[in-house]
Amino acid sequence: MIHQETDAEMRARWARENKELRALLAKQRAEALAEKAAKAKTPSAVKAAEAAAARAAELAARAAAVAAAPPKVGARMRPVVRSDGRRFDCMEDAGRLYGPSADHKIRDCCQGKLTEAFGFGWSYAEKNDD
Repeated sequence: MIHQETDAEMRARWARENKELRALLAKQRAEALAEKAAKAKTPSAVKAAEAAAARAAELAARAAAVAAAPPKVGARMRPVVRSDGRRFDCMEDAGRLYGPSADHKIRDCCQGKLTEAFGFGWSYAEKNDD
């Protein structure tokens, strides 16, 4: 069976790649500023370039740490399952498919106030379901 990447997995992959790219760019900027500091002639220019390089290196390290960290999941985010078996990490993710304020109708369906929303039945998923 072929694993089809879910919307949440795709967004997580894109976010991770974006964070990795930002970390790489920050590292390159720090290296460029360090080279500039090495070439500077006046003491004030050297001091300013070294401070900028140190700040860029700090930002690069912070960006690398963020890229390596797992994505945060809000305590109030509850996964939902559509009646055809498609699972979403939260109602907001599911609602993005159907337009603005769609998550409210999905929530009402999960709570039993509606029988269907957007042609599907909806229910809360257990956190340990895969």
